[in-house]
Amino acid sequence: MLINTINGLKEVLGGVQNEMYWRTWKPFVRQAEISYIIPTIGEELYAQIDALIDASTDFVTGSNVQKSLIERLRYVLGHYVTMESQLSMLLLQGDGGTVVASPPNMQAPGKWMVTARIAEARDKADREMEAVLQFLEKNKSSFATWTASDAYTISAKLFLSSATQFTDYFPAVRNSRRMYLALRSYIEKSEREYVETLIGNALFNDLKTKIANGDVLAPHEKSVVTMLRTIVANDAFRRAVPYLNLNSDFRLVSEADGIETKDALMGDRLTAIKADTEKEVQNESKKLKNYLDENASSSVFAPYFQSDLYVPKTKKVSRLRVTNEDPTMPFVL
Repeated sequence: MLINTINGLKEVLGGVQNEMYWRTWKPFVRQAEISYIIPTIGEELYAQIDALIDASTDFVTGSNVQKSLIERLRYVLGHYVTMESQLSMLLLQGDGGTVVASPPNMQAPGKWMVTARIAEARDKADREMEAVLQFLEKNKSSFATWTASDAYTISAKLFLSSATQFTDYFPAVRNSRRMYLALRSYIEKSEREYVETLIGNALFNDLKTKIANGDVLAPHEKSVVTMLRTIVANDAFRRAVPYLNLNSDFRLVSEADGIETKDALMGDRLTAIKADTEKEVQNESKKLKNYLDENASSSVFAPYFQSDLYVPKTKKVSRLRVTNEDPTMPFVL
């Protein structure tokens, strides 16, 4: 584990004034790793850095950048441990059932204190985990295990390959790597179920291959990709928003604070967001379809031109009003 001793845990929790025993806190540490740390950085990177930590002393070996990553992750882990443990630690459990701890000269905190403490820990953990992902992106050359894993926050095979790119087409994402990871499966779903049927399998694969290979796109291809990215960004968010724990600032937060999540988006707000994104998808899809139909030929967007989706645009014939003043030309109208 990233933290293996009670002293190591105390160093990242801060403000510890009473006795703590490792056997009591170890389950929360492991739970937080399994629930939050490993899903975010991936099993592969976790195993790599875990091998650098002495299980009996918490001493870390490895390069400076690896040590810096572990330090950052330990503080994140400490916040998640606080978030997960608060309610359980207020109670005493045993064979006789569950009772409230009431040591001499001490009293249990009020509900609002517990709620505030859990919310504070959640927000700090989420914010610092975002910083960890930024650190990994900045130092990706030192973490080949991470860049080769499914947890990598840049997916070159997708139309929207990163949090930064997603933000260019849907500003509410705010460059959040955690948000991008939560949305990535919906991006894939949107590409497969919507975009591919909209432009056809042949053109879809042609553009995807060029993007994945880093090929330079022609101006007309750039125009189409821009519209496609706008469509995918809105469609993916529309699909995902009912299942994301978003607050009123459009920030992805961890699971509910254990008592109540007051700032989560609900009801009318979610309905409005879905309606807005759906409208954007439809408008952009019409623009894209018109653009393809007007510009496709045997040499431009050939895969689309040769497909059943192509609808040739008929040219309008101008009507010229002519007066028939010459009796020798009775056929002129």
